[in-house]
Amino acid sequence: MWLAHAALMPAAGQAQTVPNGNTTINRNAGDSASGPQSWVYTIRAGDTLPGICRAYVRAPDGCAKVTRVNGLDPNHLRVGTKVRIPVAMLRTFEGTADAMWTRGEVRAFAANGAPVAVSPGVRLLTGSRIETGPQAAVLLRLINGALLLVDERSQVVLDEMTVYALTGTMRTHIRMDGGRIENQVVSPFDGPSQYQIKTPVVTTAARGTEFRVAFDDQQRTARTEVLKGRIQVDAASQHLPLDAGFGLITRADGSTAPPVALPATPELSTLPTRVDRLPVQLAWPAGATGARYRVRLLDAAGRALFDDIVSTPKVQWADVPDGAWRVSVRAIDEAGLEGRDGEAALAIHAKPEPPLVTAPRHASQIYGTDVEFEWTRSDGATHYDLDIADEPTFAHPLATITASAATRYRRDLPPGRYYWRIASRTSNTGRGPFGDPVSFTLRRYPDGREAQGEIGQRTLTLRWTAGRSGDTVQFELSRDRTFATHLFEQTTTALQVDVPRPEPGTYFVRVRSIDDQGTAGPYGPIQTIEVPPPRHRRWWPWVLVSGAVVGAVVGLR
Repeated sequence: MWLAHAALMPAAGQAQTVPNGNTTINRNAGDSASGPQSWVYTIRAGDTLPGICRAYVRAPDGCAKVTRVNGLDPNHLRVGTKVRIPVAMLRTFEGTADAMWTRGEVRAFAANGAPVAVSPGVRLLTGSRIETGPQAAVLLRLINGALLLVDERSQVVLDEMTVYALTGTMRTHIRMDGGRIENQVVSPFDGPSQYQIKTPVVTTAARGTEFRVAFDDQQRTARTEVLKGRIQVDAASQHLPLDAGFGLITRADGSTAPPVALPATPELSTLPTRVDRLPVQLAWPAGATGARYRVRLLDAAGRALFDDIVSTPKVQWADVPDGAWRVSVRAIDEAGLEGRDGEAALAIHAKPEPPLVTAPRHASQIYGTDVEFEWTRSDGATHYDLDIADEPTFAHPLATITASAATRYRRDLPPGRYYWRIASRTSNTGRGPFGDPVSFTLRRYPDGREAQGEIGQRTLTLRWTAGRSGDTVQFELSRDRTFATHLFEQTTTALQVDVPRPEPGTYFVRVRSIDDQGTAGPYGPIQTIEVPPPRHRRWWPWVLVSGAVVGAVVGLR
């Protein structure tokens, strides 16, 4: 709840004693909520009737009336005698309302129409008009301690704030032309103050209770909800008591539906107590079918950073400052009546946000032994913390880097599956939360293979060493040591190939492995093969054989 809990004031008909233990308000049986009829002072040693009247009675000639009403002898006052003073004769002064906090666009105007800048600590006087915009609100504290929350899109006038001097009694009349207000009517004194909310269709009167009043100026409908104590609702010619836990809907024609129980308080025990990642995402068990929810995120002062109405039992907030918060959720029934708040504490520690990972990316496969970890530079961050582990809990990290100013880190690792995470640091807030763990698989490049050549009369046989199971081989045969052009190139699973014997000359061959993921390893050492001319050949056989060999080689390119 946005309101601080306070003890409720005694029920109607009970005598009230102010802090000095010397004064009492009396109400006759059948008195309405319009206020107490008389105030009682108990005479103490040293009191005089003129002194009592000077302190409490407003009119100069009031002392004679007090003497006559009570049948007193001013010269012979007895300690303990009760002196009744009509409330209408008591001295009064104008009360005030202090702004405790504001949210969003809040405007105020004095009784003469002059604008008043509303900020925490501003004091509003009788006759002030308050207007709030969308997602705006202001919490007011009246001089007697009552709290008044003027919610968004509301128009409220502080019609009367009369304080009866030294008695602890205050008469408060508030006019609401539209919107929603929440009230906690308590007093630092013990007097049964009158507290009245008037809308165009309904008037509520309360003493020592918590209740809400909403007025829809489009549908001309008022909704009243009582959370603690009891209030009286006056609509047309009806005077209805409304107890805690019930709500009432009144229409412009004065018709009032029977009171109904307010929606049940949502169960919030499943909400997390700590969030270290934005956006904040909360969900709770669903209530009655068709229910909506008012969800607020409140700071320590009760000010709502967010005040949302959602149609499903979940909410998401994109940007929330770190700190200790309270989540407040209340259900709203199909008629628009709102129930009691469920509350849960929520600690948020999501700043500074972790940077974005650039390499290795999640679920990637990389090759080699030298791994380079890279991340973005996060706004506001000055340094970064990095953890590397071979299991996702990081219980025993393989490496922990603290307060690195760089945005990359290089590490030699053997083949295997790894996890890494990164967090930002600032000079003001320290380290923020780690980002989600990023997993990757480090694989060894397929080994380079060494080739061998065997020259036959008609073929050149190329052999190479065996690789890992599942690997294939890519080999290249070229007249150029740079392998800019190929005489022969092939990928095979065999351990040797036969190619037609080329014409005499110098040739180069190299071989590399390709694993089952299609990744090629480095080439093995380049082998040089010298093909000699055939022995004792005649000129015309050489031309025929040479042409055939060249044709075969060219055809294989």
